[in-house]
Amino acid sequence: MLSGTLDLSLWGRPFWIPVFVAEGGLREARRPGRERVVARVRQRHERTARSGSAGAPAV
Repeated sequence: MLSGTLDLSLWGRPFWIPVFVAEGGLREARRPGRERVVARVRQRHERTARSGSAGAPAV
């Protein structure tokens, strides 16, 4: 008895191939984006350290 949430039939498998390919592409695209964000944060911290600011915004 299957609940319908997990389909292990031969017809269900071809459906998942493009899903996994797309997921792999998204994972590859996420890596450069994360590296750009880290680089921007590092630049911001370096600028703050050079300016002599404590880093906390004034309220």
